[in-house]
Amino acid sequence: MEGEALSEDFMLDEFRIEAEEMFEEAEQGLLSIDNGEDFETNYNAIFRSFHSLKGASGMFGMTDLQNHMHKLETLFEKQKDSEKLSKELVDYFLAGIDGAKVLIQGESIDFDYLEDSESLQVKKIKPEKKREKEK
Repeated sequence: MEGEALSEDFMLDEFRIEAEEMFEEAEQGLLSIDNGEDFETNYNAIFRSFHSLKGASGMFGMTDLQNHMHKLETLFEKQKDSEKLSKELVDYFLAGIDGAKVLIQGESIDFDYLEDSESLQVKKIKPEKKREKEK
C-alpha cells in the first residue's frame, strides 16, 4: 500500500510538471495570436493544452480543475471559425490559465465564466482565491 501511495504522489507530481508546460504553451499561443501571428497553428496548440489539462485533471480526481478547463475549452472552441481573438478574450483566457494554476495546487478560485464571447464584460477576469470562512 505504501508503494502505491508513493507511485500516486510521483504521478501527481509528474502531472503538475507537465501541466506547467501546457500552461506555458497555451500562454505563448495566446500571446502569439495577440501579436498577430498565425491563428490556426496557435489555436491548435492552445486547444490541445486545454483539452489535455481537462482530461488529465479528471484522471487525477481534480474535478474543480477539470470543470474549469472544460468551461475555458468550450468557449475557446467557439472562437475557431472567427480566426482571431480580441484583446479582451486573450486576457480572459490568460486569466483562466492563471486560475488553473491555482486550482492545480488544490486551492479554490472565484472566476466569472462566460457562455460566449459576446457576453464578455471586462469587469473581473482575474481569478481570486476563495478565502475559507473563519470560525
